[in-house]
Amino acid sequence: MHPASRVLVISRSTQQERSIQRDGLLVVLTQIANAVACAAAAVLWWSWTDGSSRWLVLIPVTATAYSCYVARAQLRWRRINRDMLNLQLALTDLGVTYASAAGTYSAPWSAVRQVRLRSHRAGSPYLVIDVEGWGGPLGECSGADRLALTLNGTGLQPREVSRAVHQLSSGQVTTRN
Repeated sequence: MHPASRVLVISRSTQQERSIQRDGLLVVLTQIANAVACAAAAVLWWSWTDGSSRWLVLIPVTATAYSCYVARAQLRWRRINRDMLNLQLALTDLGVTYASAAGTYSAPWSAVRQVRLRSHRAGSPYLVIDVEGWGGPLGECSGADRLALTLNGTGLQPREVSRAVHQLSSGQVTTRN
């Protein structure tokens, strides 16, 4: 008979998931509005100026291109966040696992580069786990094998999470602040 495995599960609340989706949509809409305004400014500038100052039209054209780039990048992150719906993080004796709408992805403790506990300015604590080669939505972006999960609403304190990481990893991984 195998001994019972120790597990700590941290789940993201539906309120947090709605907030992430809403904030991403707000950024996309703002960048699209900015691109339209800059494009209109470029057209007006071109039509109202003559000869020597027409080169200045490059300023709003550049701003339009940058706004489109940011909107496209944010749309990609929105898709990744959509795949991360119903996010749960499990810390076990064997390693770390995250499960979401896209599936379940695991990594041994030896692949964990770093575990950090941070706080937002408002004082809300969150956990950041860097794992080498984590698959799934986190693996789609190069260098983004990092999962950040707030502890608000989970009933867990940062000290409990830090202790659990140390115990479950058998001392291999320590938590940094």
